[in-house]
Amino acid sequence: MEIILANAFNCEPFVSQDGFASPDERKIPFFIRYRDSDPHPPSCVGGVNLSKSVPSPEPGLYYIGENGKWQHVSATNQKEETAFLFYLHRESQGRLEMVMGGFSGRATRLLARTLATYAQDFWPPTYNGQGIQAGLFIIRFGLTGGHKGDLDILRTDLSATTKVIPIPAEALSRHLQ
Repeated sequence: MEIILANAFNCEPFVSQDGFASPDERKIPFFIRYRDSDPHPPSCVGGVNLSKSVPSPEPGLYYIGENGKWQHVSATNQKEETAFLFYLHRESQGRLEMVMGGFSGRATRLLARTLATYAQDFWPPTYNGQGIQAGLFIIRFGLTGGHKGDLDILRTDLSATTKVIPIPAEALSRHLQ
């Protein structure tokens, strides 16, 4: 994941971007905010602060929304999970790179189920230019039914509402160049 994203967005893999003065300087248009109790390896896509001037106090996924402002999907809400999917298609090279993952194991399982049933929601790509097609999506899952918190990690019959949020073409264009 780290190397594909670093290559796609022209930044150093395994180097934190938490120290930028502004979130607008981040090279990747989404950010995984680690939990305080998680390990904090240096990462171009993960960390604990959106920037020096803008803290990100709550774990989860932050992304550039329609208005060009950073949005947040919480990872501490028991009724909500989040995941991401990114692909980059270089047709002239016959190459497709894809990374995806959930903020938790439960979110990753929900993402796998979503891909099996709603793959069309991730096409067409949100960016098409410079000989590449790219799509970056944040997926929000609203958990339904009776969930028991930590024990849900063992469940395989999870049900959730799904909202696919495409990162705007303008944000991808700015960050891919």
